[in-house]
Amino acid sequence: MSEIYSMRITDSELGENGCNYMHRPMKFESDCLTGEGVLFDFISEGCLPSSAAMFVKQRTLPVATWRHGGDHFVILRRRDDLDLYCLRIPKTSENHLNAFLFTDLACLTRSPRRLLGIPLTEGDSEVKYLVLHLQMYVYRHLCDDEYPQCSAVTCNSYIRHECHKSCKVCDADNPPATCSFPRRIRGDWYQMDTNGFNRVNVTESDVIMENMGSFRCVVYPDSPSRRTKMYTTVSMFKNGCRPRYTCVKFKRLGPSVLRYTLSRSYVWPDLMEKFGESICSDDQFGMDPEPIRDLYRTTEDTGKPIISHNPALERVPCNLSSSFSLTATFPNGSLCHGSLFEHCEDSTRLRLHFHSGCGQVISRGETISSLPYNAAVESSNPGPWVADYACLAHYEGHYWERVLMLRNVKDKKDARCLLFTQMDASEAMMMVAGQCDKNAWNYARVGMRTPLLSLRLRPDEFPCKYLPLTTTTTTMSSTALATSGGGRMESLTGRLPGGRRGGQTQILPVSFSVTLPPSPGGPKHRISAAYEEPKGRERTPIDYNPELSPRGNDSGSGRVASSAGGIALAPLILLAAYADWISR
Repeated sequence: MSEIYSMRITDSELGENGCNYMHRPMKFESDCLTGEGVLFDFISEGCLPSSAAMFVKQRTLPVATWRHGGDHFVILRRRDDLDLYCLRIPKTSENHLNAFLFTDLACLTRSPRRLLGIPLTEGDSEVKYLVLHLQMYVYRHLCDDEYPQCSAVTCNSYIRHECHKSCKVCDADNPPATCSFPRRIRGDWYQMDTNGFNRVNVTESDVIMENMGSFRCVVYPDSPSRRTKMYTTVSMFKNGCRPRYTCVKFKRLGPSVLRYTLSRSYVWPDLMEKFGESICSDDQFGMDPEPIRDLYRTTEDTGKPIISHNPALERVPCNLSSSFSLTATFPNGSLCHGSLFEHCEDSTRLRLHFHSGCGQVISRGETISSLPYNAAVESSNPGPWVADYACLAHYEGHYWERVLMLRNVKDKKDARCLLFTQMDASEAMMMVAGQCDKNAWNYARVGMRTPLLSLRLRPDEFPCKYLPLTTTTTTMSSTALATSGGGRMESLTGRLPGGRRGGQTQILPVSFSVTLPPSPGGPKHRISAAYEEPKGRERTPIDYNPELSPRGNDSGSGRVASSAGGIALAPLILLAAYADWISR
C-alpha cells in the first residue's frame, strides 16, 4: 500500500473528532517512498485523539504484517519508542474506505460491531480503536491547493501555507525547470542488497529505482552546483501521495560502479522558500530508524553502490598482493578451507575456490543467496566449489580499510565485495554489494551487519595462479600413453593394436585429453603490477595502482599468452618426439 488519503476520525469512546469539519483535512500516508512508513497528520494538537498517544505529525514503521479474511493487518511502531498500534485495512481497493487503528494492540478480526449498532461481546468491550474514514485525493502539480475551499478563503500567513495556488505563492504556469544528469552516469544499473536485486535506471532527467520510487531532476536558483554532484529532485505520484523533494548525490567508484546517496524527503507543501538550500542541506541526510536503518537512506558521506548493466561492464585489475590460502567462517559458524587467487591469464579476474567436502558443510545452514559462488547446494556433492569474479572497482573504506567490488562472471545477481584492513593483513570479509560502503567493516565488527564470509588469509608464495587447462589433440601412435611434465594424459580410444608389417610400423591416429594441474605464476607472468610495500603503512592484501589500465589485460597479454602456450605445448612436443622414435 503506497497512497495518501484525507482522513476523518471516529473514536470508539468519544465519537466523531471535531476536526473532521475543518477545511484543511487530516491526512493518512503510507510508504509513498519506500522506507517512509505510515504518516498520521493530525494538523494541530486540538485534533489529537485522546485514545492514541501520538504527535501532530506521527510517523510509524511497520514491524509485522499479515492477512486475514482478505483484510490487511499491520503492527505499527512509533519511530522513536516502542509504542505499538494495530492497523486493519479492508480488502477493498476503492478511493474511499474505512480502516481501523487499534490503540490497545488488540487486533479484532471481525468488524467492530459498535459502529454497526451491535453491542460488543464481553472481552471486546475494553478494546479501544479509531475508525479512519479515508478519501483519496490526487495532487497533480507542485503549484496546487490542499483543499478545494482555498479559492474562497482570505489569504493570510497561515492560509498561504495551505493554499499555494490560490494565494499566488507559486506560479502554476512556471514550474521549476527540469535539469539533466551527466551523460556518464546515465544507463541501466542494478543494486544487490539484503532486500534483494533491484534495477536503477538513470535517464536524462529521471532516476527510477525499482521498489523505491522515481526522482526527477529540477533546478532552483539556490540548488547546489553541479560540481558537488548533488541534485535537487521532485517525486510526483498518481496514487494520491503528496509530492516529495529529495536530494540525490552520485559518486563514481569505478568504470562500471556508481554510488548514490538519498536524503530524507520534504513533503509538499512544507517548503515555501529556499528550496535548493533546504532540500540538500546536511541535516537532511541520515539513516531511517530501526529496523530499516541504511537500507534506503544513508549519511551524506556513504551511499549505495550500483553496478552497470548497460553500458557493458568494464573491469579493473584486481591487484591482490598474493594468492591466498583461506579459512572461511559462514554466518552459521561453519568453517571451510580454500583459496583465493588472481588469474595469471587475466588480472581482472579473481577465483574463490573451496576444497572438496565444503558442499556438505555449507548445505547445513546456508542459502543460495548467501553463497560466495554460483552453484546449487547439494549435500551429496563432495566436490570442490569454485567461482570466478570480475573485479570492478577499488575504493577506500573507513581509515584503514580498502574495498574491492566483485561480480560473478556467470551471475550478475551475485555481486559482492572483499574488504581488507591494514590493521590485520590476515583478516578479510565478504559482504553483499549494497553494504560495501565506508562503514562496512566497523558495522560488521560490532554486529550491525552480517558478513557473507569472514576470512582468515595466509599468503602463498606466488602472486597469481594459472587455471587448470584441458587440451584435446590428435597424434600418431601405436602404444600406451605415459604421464609427463606433471600433466595427466589419458587415451580417449584405449590401447590400439599395432605392430610391424612388412618392416613398417603401423601408425594409427589416437586422440588424447591432456589436463594440466593448477600451476603457480611467477611475478614475470603476472599482468597486473606486482605488489609494492605501501610506504608508512601496514602491508595489505590489496593496494590500488591508479596507473594501471582500467581494462587490466591490455598490456603484456602476449607475454602471458606465450607463457601459457609454452606450458600447453610441452606435452605435445614430447608426444611428437615419441611418435618420431616409434616410426624409426
